[in-house]
Amino acid sequence: MREYGKRIDRTGEKHGRLLLLRRNEDVPSKWDCSCDCGKQLTVSWRNIRAGRTKSCGCLRDERKAVQASTASRTLAADERGTPRCDCVGPRIRNSRLCKSCQGRWSKYGLSPDEFEFLFETQASECAICQCAISRGPLAHVDHCHETNDIRGILCVRCNIGLGQMRHSVEILERAIRYLQRPRTSHRSSKPLPT
Repeated sequence: MREYGKRIDRTGEKHGRLLLLRRNEDVPSKWDCSCDCGKQLTVSWRNIRAGRTKSCGCLRDERKAVQASTASRTLAADERGTPRCDCVGPRIRNSRLCKSCQGRWSKYGLSPDEFEFLFETQASECAICQCAISRGPLAHVDHCHETNDIRGILCVRCNIGLGQMRHSVEILERAIRYLQRPRTSHRSSKPLPT
């Protein structure tokens, strides 16, 4: 049993990809660590113990690279009919779907195959501004709030913009007319020089 007030020497312990080298001299609650990739870093013991820090960041980068390289997503069902995707992304506890697919499935009933079809139909671009978007959580499924019908996939900015304009065609038309007006100074009615 641990005696209170005594520090446990954890030098040499391995947590994820981190090897604890020594307790930090400046901040005793932190440890100087060495990652398997060779980088040296200082990490809070609280984050190591809770499993929040498992590497210098190389593990996260590798997972993102694998997730980005996953070209196709398929939806299958297990023997109970529960939807399941083959995405590499982080999973929700007790779910067979990654976080992105779970959100789309639970909110809109959009399977990974249907999302992939819609995504490829739009040529991996936002339906409004046509900027390139990735398949991850930054690809927002736009839908009608009254009928819940899916309209397309949007980038973050366009999705927020539509929400700020309350999905109203009239407000968007007024905004277009406003943007097309000639610029005038607040002090005079003369147009500003361009």
